[in-house]
Amino acid sequence: MPLAFRPDETSPLVAALLSDLGIAPGTLDLAIDSRDEMLGFLVEAHEGDRDRALFAYFRSGASIADALLQVLRWRLGPAVRTARILDFASGYGRVTRFLVRDLPPERVWVADVYADGVRFQEERFGVHGIVSAIRPEDFACAERFDAILVTSLFTHLPEERFVAWLRVLLGLLAPGGLLVFSIHSAAVLPVGVVMPEAGIHFQEISESGSLATSDYGSTWVTEAFVRSALDRATGASLHRIERGLCNFQDLCLAFPEPGVDLSTLDFQAE
Repeated sequence: MPLAFRPDETSPLVAALLSDLGIAPGTLDLAIDSRDEMLGFLVEAHEGDRDRALFAYFRSGASIADALLQVLRWRLGPAVRTARILDFASGYGRVTRFLVRDLPPERVWVADVYADGVRFQEERFGVHGIVSAIRPEDFACAERFDAILVTSLFTHLPEERFVAWLRVLLGLLAPGGLLVFSIHSAAVLPVGVVMPEAGIHFQEISESGSLATSDYGSTWVTEAFVRSALDRATGASLHRIERGLCNFQDLCLAFPEPGVDLSTLDFQAE
């Protein structure tokens, strides 16, 4: 399958970004699979300007990875490099490629419904791959993880799937583990939309051209809804970081045990 962006291509904006991030040329795998819908979405959002879309693609991937790594280092300390990490709903590796700069690839698993995306990440980044499922009840995984990272999945799920995926993923955590996932809060609801009393607003619209919008739409939730969903799932405790991802999505940290000391979490948002 051809690449939408080859590592040997020249992009002034991407080169400037990598320089700004302190990433030396040739030390980050820049390949983007042609089936990666995220790049196509960004090209459209930037009115066909591919160079600006590439900049946004890599910049957001680096920013998200930085946020996730801050939380991982806080929770796991020096053991972060020997921990078992699952990047769930990882797509084609927009974030994963940055995670494996700090984490040994052999300690990282990726899971996604796109089998080609999983294979791409296995081949390019050297991680372990798991093909996921649309329905939580169809997802089989024998592994257990010290941390599970979920970027922009719960921002797309209807209520029943939201709770069910929380239950499944929390069940995959090892003792002392951590589930990190992002949400759209009521603060970023579209203009004119009022949050329902239930605390969740789901619309059958998304950037995906291949997934049914009834399964993968657009979701906004309140903190109260997330706490209720966690209670219904397993009773995990919650800490929410407002606009913790790309200064837009909230970052939710779910802990299997109550009373986690958060005083040493010094999170630096974008």
